Amino acid sequence: MLSDFLLNLIVKNHRVSKLCSRIADFIFPKSTKTYRVLTGPGRNLKFRLNARDQTAVLFGTYEHTNVLFLLKHISERTIFWDIGAYIGYFTCIMSRRLVKGSVISVEPLPQNIALLRQHIQLNNLKNVIIVEKALSSSQGSASFLMPESSQEGRLVDNLESLQEKMISVSVTTIDTLVESGVPIPDILKIDAEGEEGRILKGARAVLERQRPSFLIEIHNLESARICWDILSCCLYQIKFLEGVFLRKAEKVENIEGRHIWAEPVK
Repeated sequence: MLSDFLLNLIVKNHRVSKLCSRIADFIFPKSTKTYRVLTGPGRNLKFRLNARDQTAVLFGTYEHTNVLFLLKHISERTIFWDIGAYIGYFTCIMSRRLVKGSVISVEPLPQNIALLRQHIQLNNLKNVIIVEKALSSSQGSASFLMPESSQEGRLVDNLESLQEKMISVSVTTIDTLVESGVPIPDILKIDAEGEEGRILKGARAVLERQRPSFLIEIHNLESARICWDILSCCLYQIKFLEGVFLRKAEKVENIEGRHIWAEPVK
């Protein structure tokens, strides 16, 4: 199909991707409007976008490799947790595929939550549970850094960013959510801007009892070491994505700055 050809061309060719961005600058208004995704697994899903700034979502190339990878590992009954849901791109794609499963969409940033709710409603999705919290290793509240990009907010535990805009958010753990009755995950996607190590610390009971699989973006070496230690201790096999391929991680340095796939050793 033409749309598949276009998608592959955009994903594989950086120059074509830049050209699409320039075309979007020329064609689309700077204001936010409702668009349908043009290609890829999210094709025809509706999103409220500034098409100039969110070209990847519009063209269906946003984290394309990770989306395809997850779609290969879910079934129609999967319970999928989208941690760091942003505006719900993963949430909406997975929800549409999970005929008998559900999506737990975790996002602390108010402006993202508002868009997430709109996108669930626009696409008439009935199997999504929204958790308006940040995840970490303990419960309570914490300061959340509000950057210029709503995609890159993160928890902070000191006064490192007094000049930046911060808000207070409610914080909980994966274990606490499961204990409260939130459906037990089969697969979790974690994109938490460096908080991924602490999130795993708050999931020890789930790791040891329910044994789900994880796709985790590792943002720095400190997070890599924490994730490596916890997953290894809980008898998980750790691999990293290299393009469309999975490679076995031999040491912690292999996973810094990468997306890892961790599944329990059978």
